[in-house]
Amino acid sequence: MAGEHEPPAEMRGAEGIDLGYATDFHILLRAIDAAMPEDATLYLEGNEIAPAVARFLREHDLVMRREIASERGVGAFHLPLADGALRELRILAEDHLRFEVASHLAVYRLDETLMWARDAGDGIVTLATSLPDEAIERFREALGSTLRRPKRRTWLWSRPRDD
Repeated sequence: MAGEHEPPAEMRGAEGIDLGYATDFHILLRAIDAAMPEDATLYLEGNEIAPAVARFLREHDLVMRREIASERGVGAFHLPLADGALRELRILAEDHLRFEVASHLAVYRLDETLMWARDAGDGIVTLATSLPDEAIERFREALGSTLRRPKRRTWLWSRPRDD
């Protein structure tokens, strides 16, 4: 399984759809709950996770039922989407700032990364091209007005332009 020992891989190029910037962490969690397959797993990583959130994540973690520390000292957790734990986490997260829940989020199933959100709630969200169109549309709809397209530049010195 992709998440047993290390985080899911970031998506690049043809394997991912760049949705733009998800600007609200809590709504991003709602979009994951609404659109991702129930047999997938949510990967959360952060270095300032609040104690109450870390306790909850340790209780529901799939890997070893304890926090996994990388060489950077970052907490990493694997939360199943099937058992309703994400809904509980969303309620708990409402009382915390985004960085107290996670810095980076990913959703994976077996060896496939389905969603990647580096700097979750303040960064670009990428979805796998293998997801059904309906799931991608549900994800976009759940993000609503919190999804921002990045400004594109034609040349380094020119003005930004919209897509």
